[in-house]
Amino acid sequence: MASKNCNLSHGVTIDQTNRGKRKGTLTIGDCVWIGPNAVLVRKIIVDNNVLIGVNFDFPMNSVAIGNPEPITARENPVEGYINRV
Repeated sequence: MASKNCNLSHGVTIDQTNRGKRKGTLTIGDCVWIGPNAVLVRKIIVDNNVLIGVNFDFPMNSVAIGNPEPITARENPVEGYINRV
């Protein structure tokens, strides 16, 4: 499931889906940091050198499902989070 230099923070949930187009489990690449309480479900690929986290406020009586923020490319997104060996 996880490769080298993968950091799973407290409360991370990794699960599988048993039906539908994306049934199966996820694949996690090298140098990945997954923030607290992240939920990763279905057959998805988290490629190498990826940081997963949410760092914004949610207002009262709101729903946040899926990808509320766009994915952005960065030169070294895990710098300071992963100690490369």
